[in-house]
Amino acid sequence: MKKRIFINIHYLEIGGAERALLGLLSVLDIERVDIDLFVNQHTGEFMPLIPKCVNLLPEIPEYTCIERPIKNIVREGHLGIALRRLWAKWKHKQYVSFLAAEERLHDASVFQYIADAVEGGLTSLEHLGEYDLAISFLSPHNIVLNKVRARKKICWIHTDYSTIHVNHDKELLVWNGFDYVASISEDCTKTFLQTFPKLKDKIVLIENILSPVFVRQQATLEDVSDEIPQNEGETTILTIGRFSPPKKIEGIPHICAEMERRGVNFKWYVIGYGPDKLIQEALDKYNMRHRMILLGKKNNPYPYIKAADIYCQPSVYEGKSVTVREAQILYKPVVITDYPTAKSQITSGVDGVIVPLNEVETAIGIVNVIQNIELREKIVEYLSSHDFGNEAEVNKIYNLMSMIDASFYQGVYLFIVTLLTLITVSYRHSLTTIEPIVGSVILCIFLVLFIGFRPVSYLFVDMMNYNSWWGLYEWEGFDWGAQNILFDNLYAFMSYILFLCLLHVESCFLLILCLYF
Repeated sequence: MKKRIFINIHYLEIGGAERALLGLLSVLDIERVDIDLFVNQHTGEFMPLIPKCVNLLPEIPEYTCIERPIKNIVREGHLGIALRRLWAKWKHKQYVSFLAAEERLHDASVFQYIADAVEGGLTSLEHLGEYDLAISFLSPHNIVLNKVRARKKICWIHTDYSTIHVNHDKELLVWNGFDYVASISEDCTKTFLQTFPKLKDKIVLIENILSPVFVRQQATLEDVSDEIPQNEGETTILTIGRFSPPKKIEGIPHICAEMERRGVNFKWYVIGYGPDKLIQEALDKYNMRHRMILLGKKNNPYPYIKAADIYCQPSVYEGKSVTVREAQILYKPVVITDYPTAKSQITSGVDGVIVPLNEVETAIGIVNVIQNIELREKIVEYLSSHDFGNEAEVNKIYNLMSMIDASFYQGVYLFIVTLLTLITVSYRHSLTTIEPIVGSVILCIFLVLFIGFRPVSYLFVDMMNYNSWWGLYEWEGFDWGAQNILFDNLYAFMSYILFLCLLHVESCFLLILCLYF
């Protein structure tokens, strides 16, 4: 029988997380799952790209009020939600007033304050029935946590937590309510756990899913030569991103000025949207309107990536840039700044180039890439010979649902093990010396067949250590669903078994011996 999956996201504007969601939707097997997609606000250039097999749930008016201007939602009669948002902003202001200057500069806690406040004014989604898996793809994650009925719930991390400040206690309450927390990279996991170390056992690594076939197909659908002309001797550079502080688009005019001063001929095109006051001021300050061209929003960014000579991401921080991987799929030399997670995405000099996070040094790095034709050809050759697709990541979603199926077998397994143990112990004094040993061996064989051989220290201390020790990450046939259920419950019944066997040396010794070796 097909599984039911619920997925929530705020909207489908042009952005890395939104493209990552489309990648996930495109590879989910409709023969195995039914997908309900709930978009709070049916806006954004990516809305038409939702796969036809996905059931787009109707828009609910209250849910559209979470992020729209307060004055607009008041006009529409949503006074209650407007008051909740104003209250949240006031509470956040009180919280921020106690923060240090550096924390205030990087504070992103307002979103959680608003989500907590608005939640009570939103209608429940439980009328949709029970789902096998509910996914919250962007924070805050309150909707999936408290408004949806599902057997298991998972939320996503797309942010480098080393670069932002949040209200730890408020966010922890939400994160802790989920069964799993999906991280898109090892670096994201590391920085997230530095902020929320108690959530270590909930983390699963699920990279942003990209299909090379889809990306390359989309890249051929439009001719953009009018917008990005190919002029002899002129290098075309492209950047894609929202006009927000993390992307540092406003720093590009300064970089352009430094590049022009070094005598290179280029045009730098930017696809994006958002408040552009700082960008416009920087363009005028450095007189770079002839070098940097703002193209605005684009429904399909892939033809523009294909038309560019170099893709550049001058961000201050990224979780794991989807656009960088898309540019690599289209065989483009990629230049990124040295933000904290940069080295997890690019090996500098091999599949791209990492340059210092400083406008002047960034400019020098890009100029070197432009002038070093041999390096660019080397990178393109490498990209052409490697598959940057990761469609197999979707199997981790299926495995999470298989863990749900294993809950029944968990109970059966514990019952059988306990029964065998009780039989062995109960008849200890009425049997010959050899018979309890035989019974214990049978019990141990049963445990070994279901659980496998492993060092006890690794088993009880850290499941991830065990997986690494035995190289199970490289074994495609490893059944995460069944194994994790057993991992979670082994310690619980092991203590009980050992207690029952405490006075029976043969049983206890053989049980431990089999499990250890």
